[in-house]
Amino acid sequence: MGAGVEIRFPFLTQRLTVRAAHQGGNPYVRNPAERFLFCGWHEQLLFGGFAGRSRHLSALISQHRTGRWWQELLGPNGDGHRPGFVLARGTRALRQAMEVTRTRHMAITPDGPRGPRRVLKEGVVYLASRTGCRLCRWRARQAAPS
Repeated sequence: MGAGVEIRFPFLTQRLTVRAAHQGGNPYVRNPAERFLFCGWHEQLLFGGFAGRSRHLSALISQHRTGRWWQELLGPNGDGHRPGFVLARGTRALRQAMEVTRTRHMAITPDGPRGPRRVLKEGVVYLASRTGCRLCRWRARQAAPS
């Protein structure tokens, strides 16, 4: 059993509830009328990567070693669909992200891989201004037991 399967398994027992702050701000809805930049802090990556599947969502992933690990870990989903990835650096990543957001949502971590933690970097704001996509905060949390 590979590491990807071992990490994915616990998420099969989780229930996903989406509370969108914006009309249409749900990455799991088919044929979205509007595209969003879904922003979540780095510490939320693990849950965000396995919370649900969306054919309308691409992820901006660093070319750094950790980014390649994520690409391999998220790999093909059970339905045979491989999520979209933008693997690049700097201006090349920005150009690719602008192209992708013409037809898809984009998941991005606004605090960057090198930190500082939970500090918004200007790249995500610039991307939103250039693409016309609205920023939509994304977070995962454990629900209180019922």
